[in-house]
Amino acid sequence: MKTAETPVPTATPGRASAGRALIVAAVVDAIGDGLFIVVSTLYYARVLNLSAQQVGSAFIVAGVLGLLTGIGVGRLADVRGPSHVYRTILVTQSLTAALLLLVDSFPLFVGSLTLIMCAERANRAVRGGLVARIATPDTRVKLRATIRAGVNLGAALGSLGGAVAVHLDTESAFRWAIAANALSYLVALALLTRLPRFTPLPRPEGIGRWTALRDTRYITVTGLTGVMTMNILVITVGLPLWIALKTEAPLLTIPAVFLINTLLVVALQRALSKGADSLRGAAAKSRNAGLMLLAACLLMPASGYTRPVLATVIILIAVVVHSLGSIGQAASAFGLSFELAPEHAISEYQGVFGLAAGIASAFGAGLVTYLCVEAGPVGWVVLGTLFAVTGAAMPPVVRWAAARPNQPPRPPHTHGGAR
Repeated sequence: MKTAETPVPTATPGRASAGRALIVAAVVDAIGDGLFIVVSTLYYARVLNLSAQQVGSAFIVAGVLGLLTGIGVGRLADVRGPSHVYRTILVTQSLTAALLLLVDSFPLFVGSLTLIMCAERANRAVRGGLVARIATPDTRVKLRATIRAGVNLGAALGSLGGAVAVHLDTESAFRWAIAANALSYLVALALLTRLPRFTPLPRPEGIGRWTALRDTRYITVTGLTGVMTMNILVITVGLPLWIALKTEAPLLTIPAVFLINTLLVVALQRALSKGADSLRGAAAKSRNAGLMLLAACLLMPASGYTRPVLATVIILIAVVVHSLGSIGQAASAFGLSFELAPEHAISEYQGVFGLAAGIASAFGAGLVTYLCVEAGPVGWVVLGTLFAVTGAAMPPVVRWAAARPNQPPRPPHTHGGAR
């Protein structure tokens, strides 16, 4: 974590250019992702002829196997330098995405999906390390927030292309969409040709390997973040099911929910991330986010007992509140992931922090579905309370994590010999 004695360098034009390139590359990557997300389910069902049970089980296997990939590749980026590793990951993602075009059996589908998940985890870990090396300590959260806003915009644009493929509803349209997603990684790679080469930062004496996996305090913060990260599943899984099964709101409310959430992230993520570049500020944002998420969860059950128009209004108001809480939680995660990590192992630590999203994705969907749909109004209250309690626990836990004993002094921040 930064101290008063740690000098904070100013950004140079070269690093500012690298930051812009990373943002644009992430947007292009996200366009492919948005395209893929829209068509993938239909591709699995109609082209690969897989059942819902097969797809669900494959995602669980791939999600679990991919959990630790980010840590291993993150450590490789710390040892070798993140720029070359990140470019290699983009090539790997292009190849693994293209593999889906060759799948003709369930075992091959599980294998290809696992490779896709592993590459995705590696991408997030190393991109986080790149942000740490490109930006100065007081602009890292800002750069991460800008990337998240850009990623949401890119995914929205990609979904429009996916909608065209869905409208055509042919095997060739789905295959072209999968191929376009594979190509998007290569386009992103081409945009990063001028990315500086960062040499590894020196490891302090007495510090062993795989420190992130042995840092129980950092892992505790990661676990709390994982609980908070389940708020994303409310928008993508729980709320759509609630609208379809438990309310009289029109089904068009579901895409409206996605659109509002995306637009708010694009418009506000950067602005609402201010102050998250310190441990105190990041922890406070998590606490406040928990309260916002609780308020949204308390609003939502009323939509199940009203007429269509009022139900729609209640849902959309709750989505705005929920989205504001989600934006604050994301900003908190950005700050905590950087400020609690030692400089020499920043990508490895980003890989560990990525476990939060991985665990939430692998195991949170079932919990959110049960609480939001099966348990009814009580489930919404329980879920909101879980967010609020976890958010409230973050400030004291972060103070405890920051005071971990035998912590090597954080070296003066340097970009480690970019050349």
